Amino acid sequence: MDFQIMLLPHQDFWAWARASSQYVQTYGLNLTSDPVAAANYMAPGQVVSFPVFIDAYPEQGDLVRWFDANYPGIRVDPVPAETPENLAAQLQIRLDAQDRYGQRQRPFYLLWPTKYPVITQKFGANPQIYRRFGMPGHEGLDIRALPYTNITSAADGVVYEIHANPKDHPYGIHIRIRHQFGYKTIYGHLAKPMVRWGQQVSAGDVLAINKVDAATPEDISSVRRVITKLNAKASVLEVSALTPGDIVRIKRFAVSPMHREEALEQMELLGHDFFVFFDAETESFSVLYRRKDGNYGLLQPELA
Repeated sequence: MDFQIMLLPHQDFWAWARASSQYVQTYGLNLTSDPVAAANYMAPGQVVSFPVFIDAYPEQGDLVRWFDANYPGIRVDPVPAETPENLAAQLQIRLDAQDRYGQRQRPFYLLWPTKYPVITQKFGANPQIYRRFGMPGHEGLDIRALPYTNITSAADGVVYEIHANPKDHPYGIHIRIRHQFGYKTIYGHLAKPMVRWGQQVSAGDVLAINKVDAATPEDISSVRRVITKLNAKASVLEVSALTPGDIVRIKRFAVSPMHREEALEQMELLGHDFFVFFDAETESFSVLYRRKDGNYGLLQPELA
């Protein structure tokens, strides 16, 4: 499900709202004139659509750059439109083509390759780390993909390389695809390729299964039994001199905020009866669990 909000200029707001009304009703969007409200709406899984013209948002200036500087990772959908009439015409083109984000109007575009719209490391980030490799910063995008989930092709193309050795390349097991207009995409740190060399793939086709980031098979089984690990290696503390009833294993793990729907989906994917996660809505830890009647419960601890 896409969470989308339409950000409209404060000046003549209702004229802009009327211009976008059919599009808004078709896709079930919310409206706002506040960029901060748009940035926080269902973050970080939302798409913010907005008309683009000079001085549309005087306080923020270039809104794409403003979002990038203050709310990195948010997906933005700028629509070139200097007037409400221009916006209505642009959105009508999308409606007629059933092209929600106007992607088909572009000569080349990429689909998101995972089910999780979160960037964990941006292009050009951490120059202090990548300088030693002769690069000005991170050379790609790190995108969230939870264990055992599918990685899909971002566009139509041909598989021209499959690197199967996880230890002799910085990308580990990875797949490279050649697209039209000379574009290429690389999908790294994979567990199992699902395509073959020379295969023609379409946008959205499954390319591989994401790897489980654990140190050993024994750690993986422990993660399955005890708790779901989110995008981080679990540090294991072994306890010796045991007596019955002792805590014999401790897992420390880093978490990323997620919404309850995502937590439920991840719990189902892993076949667990409970799932500990950091709730993006309450900004606190919660426990999702399966009830005996087949429904689900949510535990939300509070300090006494």
